Amino acid sequence: MVKKLKIIIKYFITNPIVLIVYCFFCYELASICKYGRYNNNLYILITCLVFLIAILIFYTIKLNNSKEYKSKLASSKLWICITIIIISITTSFYGMKIYKSTTNYGGKLAWVIERVKNERKVNFKKNNIYEDGVKGIFEDINKKFKLPEKLYLSNNLNIKFEKDGTITYFETFIYGKDKKGKEESFLIFYDKDKSKDIKLILNGVVNADYSNSKLLDPLFETVDCISIKDTVSRWDASEFGLLYSGKRNWESNREGIVLVNKNGEEIPTDLITDKLVGYTVSIYIPGSEEQITPVRYNLLTDSYWFSF
Repeated sequence: MVKKLKIIIKYFITNPIVLIVYCFFCYELASICKYGRYNNNLYILITCLVFLIAILIFYTIKLNNSKEYKSKLASSKLWICITIIIISITTSFYGMKIYKSTTNYGGKLAWVIERVKNERKVNFKKNNIYEDGVKGIFEDINKKFKLPEKLYLSNNLNIKFEKDGTITYFETFIYGKDKKGKEESFLIFYDKDKSKDIKLILNGVVNADYSNSKLLDPLFETVDCISIKDTVSRWDASEFGLLYSGKRNWESNREGIVLVNKNGEEIPTDLITDKLVGYTVSIYIPGSEEQITPVRYNLLTDSYWFSF
């Protein structure tokens, strides 16, 4: 059996047409790894592969059924050496190109590998901001990935939702440390028009300073204390937005500022005589912020993160 297999392989690799097709196959494979699919190169690659398999099957059947089948090239030691050299050089040359396409984002394949390693999808069920708040997003994520207990913003958290409360879009970049002290980051994105799932990209590069001014907890507490539904009911629009950037310094500006306590009761802003600094949750109409002032909620609470 082993002897027959060696003979089949010898006949196969010494076929000049097979050598040409193999070289072309390696070229196309390296091109796909570098640039991805373009024109018809994927179909060409598949055609080459099918041809090589067909030739291999042909030799297998032919040599099993006929003891008299001979090939002068397969019997030539010189040609066998030349064949081995050609295959070795071709494999090494294009193998190196493929390897470079997988490292340091040197090609399309590197991005594919990166997505496989770090990109995840989460089924988004708690998608009504009136019923589930903002915390619902992270509860869905937490079912599949254990998030750090303390989460921090690397950039803004932006949410868009419809009049009935259905979330249509959100994005943010958060980070934190797990129980072992290892830093984790999560680029979170959702677009209802593109997918029903939340997309997560793990292990991104983040400028982590772990400042309390970027804590996510104040967002959750504030949204739990206010009525987003009542807030947007005063506006005649079909889409609304929520923006959270962590702690903000409003100086003496009181435009749109609403102070609330943990019972959701509004408190006059003139109680704050100096500059106003707080964890602000802004509710607004996308694209109409200049015409219609956003409602900027600031929660007064005894939580550990609170201060003015």
